[in-house]
Amino acid sequence: MPTPTTPWRAVVHDGRRFVALGGTDGDVRGSALVLTSADGEVWQRDDAAAEADARMLTAATVLLDGRLLAVSSTGEESESDQSGGTRECAAAWLVTNDARWTREELGCDGVPTSMGRLTDSRIAAVYWTTLFVRGPP
Repeated sequence: MPTPTTPWRAVVHDGRRFVALGGTDGDVRGSALVLTSADGEVWQRDDAAAEADARMLTAATVLLDGRLLAVSSTGEESESDQSGGTRECAAAWLVTNDARWTREELGCDGVPTSMGRLTDSRIAAVYWTTLFVRGPP
């Protein structure tokens, strides 16, 4: 059940249920935490993301066909060309209607903190000054 101390990052409705996404602690490299609810009142923990080794899920959207798309850190980082600092590497997670989680690498330009579906079905996600735009999976 969601609590005020759980670091939730996104809540979406996939046409069948509510899905709350975040992490088990405040660390972007920590394990993912996903809860689902048919009514928004009673929540069940969904361990499929953790079993797929997803890290804290920072943003999510629902595709036209009801599949969930979420993003997380990969746990790796890369040096930034612009500032000399480091950037966190990210992965996209596609969740099928039968709850399978599949991962696609997004590169090391940071972990998106916001995302949505554009009218042409492309996905837009943002991290700081980086805009990610991809075709539908």
